[in-house]
Amino acid sequence: MSQFTCSRCKKSTTPMARPPFPGDLALVVQENACADCWKGWLQAQVNLINEQRYVMTNPDHRAKLNAEMRVFLSLP
Repeated sequence: MSQFTCSRCKKSTTPMARPPFPGDLALVVQENACADCWKGWLQAQVNLINEQRYVMTNPDHRAKLNAEMRVFLSLP
């Protein structure tokens, strides 16, 4: 696999073997974030869901969480 520079940590690494979840946003994550930063996001996501009391069946909460993910991972 080819190397890329992670948008968050700026390390040169190989991309994740597959998108981390279904959908178009997952492809953006796969192309721009390394596996280590993705793991960091998973922990931060749990904290945000608990602190902000997000309900994942609520489309507004899911949109807010996705926006937080874009900021955390420095996605384009």
